[in-house]
Amino acid sequence: MIVWGSASKAILGYATDEQTDLIILGATGKSNLKRVMMGSTAEKVLCATPCSLFIVR
Repeated sequence: MIVWGSASKAILGYATDEQTDLIILGATGKSNLKRVMMGSTAEKVLCATPCSLFIVR
């Protein structure tokens, strides 16, 4: 599946539409400054997920 736009919105939209039980995400170790400036997809999904979330680093 290819989706244009925000990764977090696409992930959350798909999880809601398909009624998923679990989202598995990979996360990179960004510096605090980059995270504050750009935000983290994993953090955005974590705050709004409709199901369980497993983050792999």
